[in-house]
Amino acid sequence: MQQNIYFFKKMTYVSVCLLALCVLFMKTDGLLQSRDLPIEMAKCLNRFYSSCTIEEEVGLSILHNCIQEYKWKPNRERQYPEKRLSPEGQRYLEGLTRKVRSLHTSRGKRQAAVRRRKEYRMLSANERARYHNAVRRLKQSTGGEPSRYDTISSFHTGDIEQTAHFGCHFAGFHREYLKVYEMALQEIDPTVTLPYWDSLLDQYMDDSASSLMFSPQFMGNGNGEVTSGPAANWQTETGPLRRNVGVEGELYLYEEIQNITTRTRFVEICGMTRDMENHGLEFHHGDIHLWVGGNMAELNTAADDPLFWMHHASVDRIWELQRQNALRAGVDIDNDYPTNPEDYGNEFHAPDAEFGLLRPDLTVRDGVRRNMMDGLYMYEPSPTCSARSMDCGSNQLRCVQLNGNYICISKTLREYQRDLEEERNGQRPGTNNNNNGGVSRRPTFPWVNTRWFNRNNRIPSPPQLVNPEAPEQLTYPLIDQCSAFEYKPIQNSFCANGRKDIKEWVYIPVRVITQRDPSFTKYDSYPVRSGNIRSGSDIYSLNTYTKLKSALNPGRPDCYQKCKSSQTGAGEVFVRTDGISYSGTYQEYAIVDQRLPVSVSVAYVAVKTPIRGKTSAVVSAYDSCGRVCRPSCLNLRTKKYEPCSGAIDITTKLPHLYAYSLGDSIMKLYELDGFPQFNENEIFLSFFCDYSNKWPWQTVINQHIPQQSFSWTRPTYPGIEGPRRNAQQTSPVRTKFNGATSFAGTLNKCDLGNGCIIQKTGPCTSPCSENQIYECTNSCNKFARCTMGKYFVNRCYGGHFDSSTLKCRPGMGKCSMHDYML
Repeated sequence: MQQNIYFFKKMTYVSVCLLALCVLFMKTDGLLQSRDLPIEMAKCLNRFYSSCTIEEEVGLSILHNCIQEYKWKPNRERQYPEKRLSPEGQRYLEGLTRKVRSLHTSRGKRQAAVRRRKEYRMLSANERARYHNAVRRLKQSTGGEPSRYDTISSFHTGDIEQTAHFGCHFAGFHREYLKVYEMALQEIDPTVTLPYWDSLLDQYMDDSASSLMFSPQFMGNGNGEVTSGPAANWQTETGPLRRNVGVEGELYLYEEIQNITTRTRFVEICGMTRDMENHGLEFHHGDIHLWVGGNMAELNTAADDPLFWMHHASVDRIWELQRQNALRAGVDIDNDYPTNPEDYGNEFHAPDAEFGLLRPDLTVRDGVRRNMMDGLYMYEPSPTCSARSMDCGSNQLRCVQLNGNYICISKTLREYQRDLEEERNGQRPGTNNNNNGGVSRRPTFPWVNTRWFNRNNRIPSPPQLVNPEAPEQLTYPLIDQCSAFEYKPIQNSFCANGRKDIKEWVYIPVRVITQRDPSFTKYDSYPVRSGNIRSGSDIYSLNTYTKLKSALNPGRPDCYQKCKSSQTGAGEVFVRTDGISYSGTYQEYAIVDQRLPVSVSVAYVAVKTPIRGKTSAVVSAYDSCGRVCRPSCLNLRTKKYEPCSGAIDITTKLPHLYAYSLGDSIMKLYELDGFPQFNENEIFLSFFCDYSNKWPWQTVINQHIPQQSFSWTRPTYPGIEGPRRNAQQTSPVRTKFNGATSFAGTLNKCDLGNGCIIQKTGPCTSPCSENQIYECTNSCNKFARCTMGKYFVNRCYGGHFDSSTLKCRPGMGKCSMHDYML
């Protein structure tokens, strides 16, 4: 009997030990596991790490570029079929390309009139109606399945045309691609010409998302499923056509376009150039894709939205402005395609590679030749206004004075309809053009404008008396008291590998730890000492707590010039997942408390279910200003979070750190049996949004990846003609000058006019160094750039000039209120 009891106890002890070992094994071999980023994505991030800092370029722009590059290029980890053209679709596209090819013959050019591409809001009502009708009919027309529109848009995928992106053929490919689309529209209506969308006209509005562009009478709504406009109720491969305008990203800025159009060599704006974050044509175009959101945010689905073609027509126009500048500098632009692989990109962008678009008669280098555009089409200038002529030429635009400069901006739909009603009632003067004009609306009495806020200081600008005969005067960045604080829902497609169903997704909780935004400088609650309220720093300010500020050490990472603000302290941090092994994206945001020095929140995001096999995804987080947060992953042994890449593998093994629905995920996290208990061990991923100057992808720097071939040595190119340029020219390296650099020679003060005095070595009349940037020592928001041997004085719109980085920064900086408002 005693032996049986002993044996039973022993077996019980062994069983308990085995059970403990099993539990330990299960916890160390968990469902969610950290992994390295895909090699192509890691290479891309490290390429940026070698060329810029997080203080010089917005982190989200870098991240979006690298994620899209990974998705565009072939990779071994994808577990879904590639897209292919149907035989019917190929025959239809071949017919279009033959017609486009015929335009390039001398006979074709004689027979075809040069088409004039206008800015969308410069179209007459009749032109706009005919364009919308042609777009709708192209989507409805079929030669079988899919529609002819879908056949053309399907060409814009990495599976079919790898040569379209991430290299120097980007510009030439899309120039020809636009002609194919335009030809398809003209088969329906020969009078139609593709318009371009100049997003500058929307960028400098108070709330760009309220532009009449995104209204039923124009290009349709911009929030969620597109149910109005020419693309109303369109179906795509990923489900209904979607937009999430203004949630993230940024539209074009004046300084970005100027940086591109003032270059003289094609290699400076294309491909793998070192300064792509400064004047890369393809790099900057991506921010607009991100700003529109929805289908447009993903390169493989961007062409589903008719906005794609209008945006790329604007990109093509910007490239043409740069080419005209190169011609004036004596560059032979027909032979200006780079020949060094370290510049043009991969083998698909090599000069003698196939052009693509079913054009066996062309090579990549042919894309830069003038005959690809000359005699076929041209771009009408973007609308402008001035002190003498405040008419923008369209009743959809209005003239405003922005920091002393007259510019045209889009009206909102409400403004447009109000002005039309007033014109019908004889209350507003019209003009003689077919658009009824775009005269500025005068401010109302008492002629005081108090609506505009400075984003960095979060305080109203002082009231400015406004002349009732002058256009409305704005400062920038613009933050409206209502629209800028609106938290917009994000419509996800719930499409994974073509399956459009929420059941294809599982939810994971993500912890978000945020440090107080350095630009949130004032909350009206202050400490009291000796009976007196000390209003120097609010009760939550880091300046109140020396040790805490030293531990957190906030920096100044670069951010978008327009991003959401809240006077209440409530902010957003976006969390998104991008498939590595599957095709699909999911995005949501967490509400965070920006008042506190440090706060914690939770977001719930979805990834493809691992039921059909291991799921791999990359998870990222960033705020509405584009500042990227640093990831960490839970060590299942130590129960502590450690730095990781943000990429995860998910299997069906235990423990299940995911749930099949959002509700189940919340119940697992909070254990809602009785009094809620927060189960932190259910959260595998955590992000720290600390606004530091550290590179957000530190673990990727040490990731083992194949040897990179980027040496960043710029080659010389033939083709410079005339005495204005040297026969052997290299792209200049950006030189930073902060006034403290020692010089060999005399340092003189030189007055350049336009309110700018610089310091330079030697006589003021001596030539300047190409692309050199000089600080205007007598101004806090002006600088001079040397271009083509001449000084050009520039202003930082809505910001100040940072002499340490030689870049414009948002906010007042060291400017006085008087200087900032000039």
